[in-house]
Amino acid sequence: MATSWTRELENTSREFPMGLLAVVSVALGVVTLAYLIDHQYLIDHPYSPLVRRAEIIGVVGLSGGVTVSAYRLAKSEYAAADLWAIFGWSVAGVLGAVGVAGGIYLHQVVKHGELAELMFMFEELALIGLVAGLGFGVANRPTNLDRAAVINGDRSVRVEKGTREQHQHVRALVTTLSDDSREAERRFAVIKEIVDTTTRELPFPAIAAKLADEESVFPDDRQAVAQSLEAHHVPALVDAGFLAVNADAETIEYVGSPELAEQLSREAPE
Repeated sequence: MATSWTRELENTSREFPMGLLAVVSVALGVVTLAYLIDHQYLIDHPYSPLVRRAEIIGVVGLSGGVTVSAYRLAKSEYAAADLWAIFGWSVAGVLGAVGVAGGIYLHQVVKHGELAELMFMFEELALIGLVAGLGFGVANRPTNLDRAAVINGDRSVRVEKGTREQHQHVRALVTTLSDDSREAERRFAVIKEIVDTTTRELPFPAIAAKLADEESVFPDDRQAVAQSLEAHHVPALVDAGFLAVNADAETIEYVGSPELAEQLSREAPE
């Protein structure tokens, strides 16, 4: 129950920054479209209808693209902290673009020229800056799948082109990871220890003993490992649908995707 609540909180914290990003995108799109459609400046200074329609299509495309991207990012493998960082870069892009617009306006004032109408210039450049910031943020933040690919060297889960079911199980696995890479490594180690057996089922004490005795990411104290498994890792992996606990036999069984189990079994041991 506690793990379910934690995952629900994690989902909320992932959706919030992307919800804010969508709101900013829609707001910028609406005010820019409102200007393009019926602003008095355009009535007094008419220009090519073709160019105007192209600008309207461009604004709709940029605003809609960012909104759709925000939704997809909220459902992606990015951690909550990474989504907040992406949102931060998007806002930085807006502020940077507004700074550029301010510089252009200052140039207009100094040169007594008229390069662009003030509000439209700020609105359009802010939207472009939002797109640029979003793109930069996405390009510079690794997803949980990227992190999984480098966790613990050869023990990593490498995502290959495969079945939809396999991808869904890998995604479900990485959603059980915390931002603490040590915790992530330990959960991978637990699953791999079980799938490396013929039956893909082990007694709970045997798992704790193996993880403590081997050169793994767990301490060499069997009791400490058992407590950590019971309190944190096993409940999280059970809740995610990868493990099942047989209370009568005191065993833990891997019940996740067979494709994922085979892929983990192919990984070279440390």
